[in-house]
Amino acid sequence: MPLFKYFAKDTTGRDLQGTIDAANANQVVGELKKQGLIVINVESTSDTSAGPGGLGQAVRSQKRQGTRKPVKVRDLAVMCRQLGTMLKAGLPLIDALETIGTETSNLNLGDAVQRMRDDIEGGSTFSEAINRHPKIFSIMFRAMIEAGEASGSLAQIIIQLATTLKKQDSLNRKIKSATMYPKFVFIFFMGIVAVVLVFLIPNFEGIFNMFARPCKICSMAEEGKTKKTSTGYAIPASAPRGLADPNTGVYENEYTEGSHKYWQGVPKEYAGAKKCPRCDGAGKKAPLPAMTQVLVKISRFITGNILIVLAIVIAFIVLWKQYSNSDTGKRQIQGFLLKVPVVGSMMVKSATAKFSLSLSTLLHNGVPLDQALDITGRVSGNYLLAKSTEQIRESIIQGFALAESMAIHPIFPELIVKMVAVGEESGALAEMLSDIAEYYDEEVTQAVEGVSSIIEPVMIILIGAVVAVIVLGLYLPIFNMGNAMQGKT
Repeated sequence: MPLFKYFAKDTTGRDLQGTIDAANANQVVGELKKQGLIVINVESTSDTSAGPGGLGQAVRSQKRQGTRKPVKVRDLAVMCRQLGTMLKAGLPLIDALETIGTETSNLNLGDAVQRMRDDIEGGSTFSEAINRHPKIFSIMFRAMIEAGEASGSLAQIIIQLATTLKKQDSLNRKIKSATMYPKFVFIFFMGIVAVVLVFLIPNFEGIFNMFARPCKICSMAEEGKTKKTSTGYAIPASAPRGLADPNTGVYENEYTEGSHKYWQGVPKEYAGAKKCPRCDGAGKKAPLPAMTQVLVKISRFITGNILIVLAIVIAFIVLWKQYSNSDTGKRQIQGFLLKVPVVGSMMVKSATAKFSLSLSTLLHNGVPLDQALDITGRVSGNYLLAKSTEQIRESIIQGFALAESMAIHPIFPELIVKMVAVGEESGALAEMLSDIAEYYDEEVTQAVEGVSSIIEPVMIILIGAVVAVIVLGLYLPIFNMGNAMQGKT
């Protein structure tokens, strides 16, 4: 088996080299990756297996494994950590990108990194190559890479960017965790309600009709359809033949009066009595409770117009997405949420943490304040914060101080305004913003825990109320029928 010589780095950036027996260079690369090493170069000691190109050929010839999925902040944070470590250790940018493009489990990110590597090899700068992928790399990411190239400290800035992205990912996950539980419970519960309305209630309606079928004699007596005769009361001949004389079990003679036919022989006590002697009122159909009637009507509408209901639901989802993605929708929805107790406070703290973290990172790396504000607003993901940041930037250009410009926007708490003012006066604005970001990151953690502790009992109460309405609506008629039958006995 051929002997291969390898050069690699561990996660701390320490250089490693050695030899290993393997069938080919691809097997060497796979074995080193299993050990958690970053492969720099692999070549055969006989110089016949790896051939020219070393790592490039060995890694590129290896089949990439992974999945195609959207590139998330976490993927970018890992990429920056790896790239910064390799650049700091002295590995050329092209080789570092080659390694990352091959090793990443996200094939979409891997493709982008490989194309950037090819662009750089073709003469483009790193910032030019990365600007060709705006859907993957945010404007903040691209601005920091450009600043790193201009300042000659690309490795340090990429490592700092990795730290920033990791904090952003952590912050996003905290917010997501606070909303995931109510979203899941709401969707699951709506599915259960739909099943009850479409499948369960129609079966209960059949039970109601089966046990509450009215006695035809007493019902027609109440409706005035009986006729008094010399032998008692008669019922229309169109009545079902199952309504025989309870004394004889058969009908009396049929007779005609005018254009109507009647059956004689129905005793007079069968008509006009408050309780029918035949059924003792047990078969008298009592009206369903109002709650039950509402549920039955909703169920009938859904089952009878299922296509219309589905069309309405789909149209609502589409229109809601369009509305929530529009400027008007974002302003109104976020404005409403800001007024909701606890939730509004969490939104403010989250927006403040994102604003401070992004602005601090950009200022630390030499990006001018007005440009840093523009980038911060565009990557904030919050419509109100973006608009406020845009107005603050305009005020800065006109000569106002940052703290003074922030003070007129209610989305920024008074504490952050005061801390920014101190940072401006001391000439340490970037450091102060970094401290603010850390402080509000902890505040967001506490706010998420508070929201979660409140949402859970609120959801339980709301779900319990809806379940109570459905259960009462389904079982009240059954209880009423049971009481009626007990009264008969």
